[in-house]
Amino acid sequence: MKRILRWSSILILNFVIFFVAAEAISLGIYFSQESAFFYTNQLPTVVVEEKINTGVNNQEAASDNVQQLRHRLNLFWGYTETPGSTHPVYKRLPDLASKGTVANQYGFHSQYNYPFTKNDPNQFIIGVFGGSVSTRLTLQVDKNLAEFLKEDPYFQNKEIVLLSFGNGGYKQPQQLQILSYFLSIGQEFDMVINIDGFNEIALSNINAQRNIDPSMPNAQRIIPLLNLINEEALSFEFLTALAEVERHNQQVLDLQIRKRNATFAFQWAILNSLESRSMQKFQMAQFEFDKLGSLESDQVLVNIQPFQNDQGENELLQKITENWANSSILMLNMLEAQNIPYYHFLQPNQYHATNRVFSEDELEIAINDDSPYKNSIEIGYPYLLEADERLLTANINYYDASALFDSEEKIVYLDSCCHYNQRGNIILARFIAESIIDNGDYRK
Repeated sequence: MKRILRWSSILILNFVIFFVAAEAISLGIYFSQESAFFYTNQLPTVVVEEKINTGVNNQEAASDNVQQLRHRLNLFWGYTETPGSTHPVYKRLPDLASKGTVANQYGFHSQYNYPFTKNDPNQFIIGVFGGSVSTRLTLQVDKNLAEFLKEDPYFQNKEIVLLSFGNGGYKQPQQLQILSYFLSIGQEFDMVINIDGFNEIALSNINAQRNIDPSMPNAQRIIPLLNLINEEALSFEFLTALAEVERHNQQVLDLQIRKRNATFAFQWAILNSLESRSMQKFQMAQFEFDKLGSLESDQVLVNIQPFQNDQGENELLQKITENWANSSILMLNMLEAQNIPYYHFLQPNQYHATNRVFSEDELEIAINDDSPYKNSIEIGYPYLLEADERLLTANINYYDASALFDSEEKIVYLDSCCHYNQRGNIILARFIAESIIDNGDYRK
């Protein structure tokens, strides 16, 4: 009996040591990713379902339940978020779970309807344009960006109002079109910031692969929406692929809910690793789904400019880069006419080779060798870098942030696409504020 008690005590002691060691290591991993202590940074328990973006949320939506759509077609800039919808990703970001940020009447995630009108002369309106990276920065680190800008006495007594005019998958010339539309209906700006680059290369390449002109809106968003009004495209293959996307979507969703509800750090670490792998499977399933459907049918009611790339990859990337640069120059021209300062930032991305050294933990999160974006960014980003002289010659306040994270040892990437965690967004916000202050155009 004593022997049994002795071995039981040893087993219990070993289990306690293992638990404490696993918890300590997991606490370190959590802090490296979230810059916070696990036990004091827990978001509210999740008890409701959330959906990751699939263009449509389930098979019923693919046929006739239009209310389930996360996006809507927009006659001016292709598509937008459904007004009144709450983006599932923004629910999970620190400091946003309690904001309840929903898409306004134009489909932009903001607490304000547009056009926003000043109710105090000290308000300073900054419009932020781009894709999901710009939107997440505007929503997640708005206070940080305002604090960084207020290091200049010029901003200290001003109420900085950040207005997001970005959405997932937006790329030039959508920023240009959105800016021109809102200027035309009287939206006031004291400054405009444009954060882009990734979508222009990665998503324009996908358009070309689908025989859609690279300047057209993102095919990954627009084709599923158009297929909903094209009965010929609603094939068994289409619905089966959609169901596969939804299956992986649900797996990721379940893991995210369980991760947010984790009691111990080692639970969070295990679920975080599983979520990263499931997210990669989801992204690949979504990519396969996006390749289905055709816009060549006579039954399609919306015209999308076709594209045949007969000249090769170099010419395609030159065309994409030219459109990107032209759009930014035209944004400057419109804003200069109203004495509104304009700042253009090329965003960092993990697939563009710089001197950044990734830790093993970040590699698992950020790098997916099967990513549909990896090859196009590796080849295409240098084309954007080579266009900087043209932008600067056009007097654009242009800043290359592609190597911004090289000196940061901790994890800054949130997924294997292009997004940053809280730390990464704060670093980018700091760079943007310092660049704006050093430039000083807003003082003129």
